[in-house]
Amino acid sequence: MDSTLVVLLLLVLLALFSAPVSGYSNQLFRSSCPKRCHCVPDIEANRLLISCRWQEIPSEAFASFPANITKSLSVECADSDAPSPLPNGALREFSSLAEIRIKNCRLEGGLAPRSLEGLSTLRALHLDSTRGIRFSEGAFRHVPKLEQLSVVDSQLDGFPEAALCDLRNLQILNVSHNLIDSANLGIASKCNLDVLLSADLSGNRVGAIEERDLWSFPSLRQLYLAGNAISRLDNHAFARSSQLQHLDLNDNRLAVVGRIPEGISNLNLANNQLTLISATVANLASLKKLNVSGNAIDLSTPFSLASSQLETLDLSANRFPSIPFNVFERSTGALKELNVAGNRIQALQPRAFRNFTRLQKLDISGNQLKNIADETFAGLEQLEELKVAGNEIVHVDIGVFNEIGRSLVVFDASKNALQEIPVAIGKLSRAKHLNFARNHITKAYKFVLSKMPHLRSVDLSENRLQRVDSFVFADCPHLETLVLRHNRIDEINADAFSKCPRLRHLDLSENFVSKFNGSLTELSELDLLNASSNAVEILEWREFPSTLRHLVLDHNLITLIGSAESSKVREVELQFNRIMSLAADQLPRSLETLNVSRNAISVLADHVFRFSSHLRALDLRFNQLKTLKESMFTVELEQTPQMALLVAENPLDCSCDLDWIKKPKSKARQLVRIVEPETTFCQLQLQSEQRVSLADVERKQLLCGYEQMCEPECICCQYGNCDCKSICPQGCSCFHDASFETNVVHCSALNGSAARSFTPRDLPMFATHVYLERLELPVIKSGDFFGRSRLLHLHINASNVETVEPKAFSGLPSLQLLDLSKNRISTLNGSELVKTAKIAYLFLNDNRLRAFEPELAASLPNLQVLSLNGNQLEDLPKPLVGMASGRLSSVSLGKNPFRCDCSDRFLMQSWLPENSERVVDVDAIFCVENVTRAFRENDTTTLTAFPPNQGPDIFTMPMLQFVVEGNRSFCVPQASGIFGQNPTENSLLMSSLVVVALLISLATVALVVALFRKTHAAYSQRRYKKATPSLNCSSTTPGCSPLPPLIHYDAFVAYSRKDEKMVIDKICRRLEEEEQMILCLLHRDAPSAYSSRFHSISDDLLRQVDQSQSLILVLTKHFLENEWITLQIKTSLQYFAKSKNKKLITVVCKDVDANQLDPDLGQILRKNDHIMITESIPLGSDIFWNRLKSALPMRDPATSDCSQSQIYSEMYGSIVPSDIV
Repeated sequence: MDSTLVVLLLLVLLALFSAPVSGYSNQLFRSSCPKRCHCVPDIEANRLLISCRWQEIPSEAFASFPANITKSLSVECADSDAPSPLPNGALREFSSLAEIRIKNCRLEGGLAPRSLEGLSTLRALHLDSTRGIRFSEGAFRHVPKLEQLSVVDSQLDGFPEAALCDLRNLQILNVSHNLIDSANLGIASKCNLDVLLSADLSGNRVGAIEERDLWSFPSLRQLYLAGNAISRLDNHAFARSSQLQHLDLNDNRLAVVGRIPEGISNLNLANNQLTLISATVANLASLKKLNVSGNAIDLSTPFSLASSQLETLDLSANRFPSIPFNVFERSTGALKELNVAGNRIQALQPRAFRNFTRLQKLDISGNQLKNIADETFAGLEQLEELKVAGNEIVHVDIGVFNEIGRSLVVFDASKNALQEIPVAIGKLSRAKHLNFARNHITKAYKFVLSKMPHLRSVDLSENRLQRVDSFVFADCPHLETLVLRHNRIDEINADAFSKCPRLRHLDLSENFVSKFNGSLTELSELDLLNASSNAVEILEWREFPSTLRHLVLDHNLITLIGSAESSKVREVELQFNRIMSLAADQLPRSLETLNVSRNAISVLADHVFRFSSHLRALDLRFNQLKTLKESMFTVELEQTPQMALLVAENPLDCSCDLDWIKKPKSKARQLVRIVEPETTFCQLQLQSEQRVSLADVERKQLLCGYEQMCEPECICCQYGNCDCKSICPQGCSCFHDASFETNVVHCSALNGSAARSFTPRDLPMFATHVYLERLELPVIKSGDFFGRSRLLHLHINASNVETVEPKAFSGLPSLQLLDLSKNRISTLNGSELVKTAKIAYLFLNDNRLRAFEPELAASLPNLQVLSLNGNQLEDLPKPLVGMASGRLSSVSLGKNPFRCDCSDRFLMQSWLPENSERVVDVDAIFCVENVTRAFRENDTTTLTAFPPNQGPDIFTMPMLQFVVEGNRSFCVPQASGIFGQNPTENSLLMSSLVVVALLISLATVALVVALFRKTHAAYSQRRYKKATPSLNCSSTTPGCSPLPPLIHYDAFVAYSRKDEKMVIDKICRRLEEEEQMILCLLHRDAPSAYSSRFHSISDDLLRQVDQSQSLILVLTKHFLENEWITLQIKTSLQYFAKSKNKKLITVVCKDVDANQLDPDLGQILRKNDHIMITESIPLGSDIFWNRLKSALPMRDPATSDCSQSQIYSEMYGSIVPSDIV
């Protein structure tokens, strides 16, 4: 008793002390979790599960991690192209780590020998989509306890030899969907993985299972080899795999199955090239599941399956004309699932299944059955699922289901030729799901379906029913889903669905229904009604039950919507109808999502959504809305979810009604969120052809038109003369924004009485932006704009203005922009701009100005942009020099008749090069010389001597060109001496020239003496031989300067070793014998063999390629699978392809799809000549040889021995000592 109390006391104390510690630890985990990571405490105390999502794995990524308590680490990269290296020792501190998962990261450099250093407790390593992963030798040396290794979809081409031998505890290996071409994984006969139970190599490039490939895996239970290119299984491949139970060889190229372990219970040989079930398969006595679908097996297969335990057999997609009962006659009493779909079965014999007493699923779909006779399924007492879809059945006997009526649950007779629902189904008392879709049914008998009390779903889509009569679907108490889509129904009886209390999903889409005739009101549990693509014109909410939640009525003819007072629908789809307006009483108060896109809605009533307090999404796209008022989106309840509004593709005006969208504290803006404002546009009021997105539009651009307008706080609006009352002049367009801070007046091309009566004095006093275009205003009078204190922008364009009187623009203290372009103004002296110091933009282009007066410049102290192009300026106005050094940042001066000369007579030609960054139209500034006028007025320049190049009188030249060429040629002073005009300089230069000539003579004499001595020493040798090409300088020889590479071969031929005989017979023999070409063949003349296992580049191969005048690439499937993936050959071909003076010709054979090549090879093919081998152009034909000869360059004489000897004779003389040779 005492001991029991002591134990209880200790447990209580332990609980009291451990709880705070545990809570503190959990809080510590959350507070110290790394950035962009999620940390979860493990069920094990003081252990942490960390998952991170980064753009890529950063350097020093794990330095801040709680390494000593991390149990599981998961990393996912968002950018799979960014390099994410895992350097040596990066995880060294994770001493308790049991699992690592890395997904979608490009592990730059792969796993080095010490990348996993310190992870002695690691049990699982999962690498998913780590593109281009490579493993170094010894990569797994530091993880001896690893039990699970998964490298999936990572372009892995193999493991280093014996690399997996370090994983003696490995139990599960998954290397599926990679580039592995051998099942031995580099450890054949090197070691044994005695505890490996499951290996998945599916989705790779394995071509055969060789004798010793699997010998290192003696305990293997499951082997997945699906999706490879296996065409052969060695008879001894599974000699040591006696414990193998599950073997998946689906989707390979097997024509014959060799010896396989006798203990296999699950075998998948689907989608191969089998023509029979081999004896090795038939003799598997323990077989429980066999799949040989997708082959070419027929009744001639000689062997019967020996297994009496077979439960699942799939013989689908073969060539059986009848069910091959003899194949599985020994397992009739054990078989539960039989699939013979997709064969050529034409008939089923009565009582053929009498011995299949345990069969539960039978699939005979996709055959050629025309009838199903009585007693066909006799004996199938436990059959639950029967599929006869995709046949040609036109009739079903009435007693077909007598024996299976009490067991069948699913019956699929879709895609047949039935013209009526078979009466025989009335015997299916336990049926839950019937499928008669895609038949020719025009008639459904009454009281048939009501005999199936358990019926849950009926699919009669894509038939020819014309109406829904009474008592066809009535009285089905458990019916939940009824699909009548794509029939010809135009009438539904009022009691068509009576006594169907559980019907939840009803699909009447793609019919001709215009009314529901009250047939739906009694469906108390109806949740989804799909009546799209019908002929409904009026939406009456009262026709639907109050329980309806989802209503789909798109693609109808709806123009009117009734009152929705009692409806509780939550989701409504009404797109592609003819709705023109929406009001508040037409929308259910329970509405959560509404789609009325692609209608003709042009009017939304005020407060249309005031009752829609639950509305979360509203789609109004592709309608005719011109405005969206804030009052439309006010709701009665304060606490409502924010509505997502889609209004793109409407002809919206940028009116002040949209101001709430940009107003920061707008109530409607808090309730409504515009979805994708970047793609939702409105049309500007002033520029009718310009559209701007709601994301970019500014509040001052949202304008409303007016004829007469008073500002909100105006107190004199009722009087005739009132400054705050704006009256739009006759014939003009006027606009204001929502805050009345912007007042725009636009008068353009007035005519008639409007033109005669117009005067600038009629403009509203509170106008902020005035646009006067194409009017007749020859004189701008003093005081025309006086008193308009808010005026910011004034545009008077193309209005034939000739004179601007003094003080014409006085009294405009806020004016920032003045545009007088495209008029006839010849002078401005500054008196016109009095008290307008804020002008920052002045546009005077396309006038007749000959000067820019200093007084005008003085009146514009804040000018930033000035436009003077298209005037009559002959030189740069001097005031601009001072203005350019101030605030003036941009000026245009093009299309003026500037004059140029070699002297400093004109200021413009010296000012322009120094200020070209300020001039926006430098390319439009020319030197213009009127040659005729210059001679007549005796005012010539350097350019007067040039002949006219524009008309009879004018010569022009770009001013910057004049500055550059003038300093080089026609403006350079003529020299009087040899080197110039200064005699002293001439004397010094002549003396220097004499000294240089003397030094050159001495150097020449010394060089001749040296060459003579060298030649004499060479002739004094006793033994001489002819120089050979091997005497060419090597790049590795110290003290030797390499010569340019020699051309030793006319062509280098790259091909696959497996195609060598074909390449020599079809191409090389003729080139060498008939064309006398010197060829270098990749595998015949190469100094060494090449393999994808070696990741180094051969200098010899590069040298051979470099010494070839052209390269012939024979592109075959074998080349792509073997040679192209080797680093040596791929790099050498890419190196040659970059040579500019050489020729590369690709011969693309028939087994290669040019559209499926990788980017590097595709680029070579696009940029060089290629010959496609087809049926019309076979390899070795005359057409082929004509194209090859035309593609090959002319033979380079450098390939002859003479040219090589010449090069060496220049190096050593005509003979070379034999000792050197």
